[in-house]
Amino acid sequence: MKSIVVRLITVEEDLRREQAELLGMMRAKQKVIESQEKKIDNLNVANQRLVATLAQLKENSPMRTRNGSVTGRTSPYPAVNNGNRDSRILEHPMDGLSFLNLPESKELRSSSC
Repeated sequence: MKSIVVRLITVEEDLRREQAELLGMMRAKQKVIESQEKKIDNLNVANQRLVATLAQLKENSPMRTRNGSVTGRTSPYPAVNNGNRDSRILEHPMDGLSFLNLPESKELRSSSC
């Protein structure tokens, strides 16, 4: 009977030690989660600013149609063709940056995280 009690006490001590280790790991993971939440919040704020700036740029940018007719002021932005500038006027200033593979502005809306 005494050996059973000793064994139970040993198992209980092991479980308490394991519980303390798990609690420490959970606290560390919670800190990581909180840090990631802050980063996500900061990224969402920055994203909203970028979307607003992009919308403002689109609204204020000079436009020229593909056939060359002007639909506002003429664009001072030269086209970028494989990194080389040419004299063709862009339809939109962001057109020459297509090599960056940026998502459309509707994809830049704040995340649902």
